Amino acid sequence: MPYSACPHLPAGTPWGAAVLPQLQSAGLMTAEQRNAGIGSVSPAVSVPEVRHAVRRFFARHLAAR
Repeated sequence: MPYSACPHLPAGTPWGAAVLPQLQSAGLMTAEQRNAGIGSVSPAVSVPEVRHAVRRFFARHLAAR
């Protein structure tokens, strides 16, 4: 399974760093694919993503209040 098939595990997240080694251990990806999926994310990408997630969270959970 190539890392690109796991868009819900973005690089640089604790989930990606925790799950990708397990996928490699299970033989579902190579060490190179694992290493490509673990790392930092550019602030130009991560900051807007986090802002969007926070806004979506508050819109969903505070809209009825």
